[in-house]
Amino acid sequence: MNNVSTRGEQIFLNPGKRYYVIDSLYINDARNHSAAYVVDDLDLFMREIVFPYTKYPFATITTQKIADPIAISIEDIRSSSDKTAAANPYNCFASDTGLIVFCRDRIFPDIIARLDYDELVDTHGRHEDINLEYWNGIVRLYDPRDLALVLTTGVGSGHEFAGSGFYHLASEFLSKTPGNPPEL
Repeated sequence: MNNVSTRGEQIFLNPGKRYYVIDSLYINDARNHSAAYVVDDLDLFMREIVFPYTKYPFATITTQKIADPIAISIEDIRSSSDKTAAANPYNCFASDTGLIVFCRDRIFPDIIARLDYDELVDTHGRHEDINLEYWNGIVRLYDPRDLALVLTTGVGSGHEFAGSGFYHLASEFLSKTPGNPPEL
């Protein structure tokens, strides 16, 4: 299971877990900054040091504690507004590339160190949207539902997630806990 959506397929996340939702390109920015710092509070570091000029560089979501894996579809990624963000700022994120990563919080520092955007999109001339061989090499190191990748289906596809923009997650399977605090 590679947990990838390139044409609107569902992805699956573990129930009762906290995830970062972030544009894949932004992970390179985090890696470039993190080498110069000792990071105690990753959320604060990312918001204030890595992305000081981006209001919502990533979302943090917590899935509900239910028995089954949580299915997220591209329809759950919705265009956002400042009004939506005011209600739950942790659920909003920006995207420049239209290629977003869902990453379980406990492995996010490792993913920052491992995942390289340029490798992820370099298909070496193959007719693919992303380098699945590279992605699968990373995913196999973890629980397959700890990581997921969603590529926009593009402008005119009928989905609100159409590429560069400001988005939020609107799934009934997300916890209603304000701020989605980290797991202990």
